[in-house]
Amino acid sequence: MATLPENKKKVPKVNDLPDVFLYGQSYVGKSTFGDKVDDILIFNSDGNTDEMTSPCILIANEVIVNGRITTTKLAWEVFRDWVEELEKKQNSFKYVQIDLLEDFRELCRVYIYKKMNITHESDAGFGKAYDMVTTEFNTVLKRIKAAGYHLIICSKEVEGEVTLKSGGKYTTFKPNVPDKVANTIAGLVDISARAFVDSDGKRWLQLGKQEHTFGGGRYTFNVDKCELSMTALVNEIKKISKENK
Repeated sequence: MATLPENKKKVPKVNDLPDVFLYGQSYVGKSTFGDKVDDILIFNSDGNTDEMTSPCILIANEVIVNGRITTTKLAWEVFRDWVEELEKKQNSFKYVQIDLLEDFRELCRVYIYKKMNITHESDAGFGKAYDMVTTEFNTVLKRIKAAGYHLIICSKEVEGEVTLKSGGKYTTFKPNVPDKVANTIAGLVDISARAFVDSDGKRWLQLGKQEHTFGGGRYTFNVDKCELSMTALVNEIKKISKENK
C-alpha cells in the first residue's frame, strides 16, 4: 500500500539542472549552449554537428534494403526507439537536447500522416489529426522527463512586425513554432528565453520579461540578461535562491 508523505514543509533546493527552452537566430549559439553542458546527449535534426564535442545522434529516416525489398523507417520512429533506450536508464546522461524543436515536430507530423494515410491534418476531419500530432509529440517528450532526464529544447527565432492603428510599429520575437506548441513546451521547462547577440558581438540569454518577446519561467531574476551559457544561468538561479532563504 502506498504511504502518504509526511505533513512537513521542505527546504527548496537550488536547481543546478534547469530545463531550458531556448530560441534565437541562426548562429547565435543555441546548439553550443547545450554542448558545453556536462553529461548531455544531443538529438540533432540538421546534421550540423561537426564542431560539437558532446555525443550527438542524427535523427533521420532509415532506409533498409533486404534483397529486392526496400523499406523506410521514419525519423520519428527512430527517435521513439532512442527514447525507449533512454528509459532503460543504462547510461550516465543527465541532459537531453532537442535541436531543433520545429524539425522534430515536423517529423512527428509525417509519422502521424503515414499512420492515418493522409497528407494534411485537414484530411482527417476537424482537429483530429492535429490533436493526434500534439498528443504524440507531447507524450514522447514527457517520457524523457519522466525517465529523469533534464531537457534543453532549441528553436529558431521568428521576428515579426506589428503596425498599430496609430501608425506606430513594434517588433516581436518568438520561437519558430505555433503559439500553442511554444506554450506547451514552456510548461515542460523551468525557463523559456531568447538568445541574442548585441551590437558588440556578445551573446546573451534574455532573463527579464520584455513586452512582445516570448519568454518567462519559474524564476524572478534580478538582471535582464546573462551570458549565453548554462553556467551563467545557474549562477543567476543560485543568487535569487540565496536571497529567498
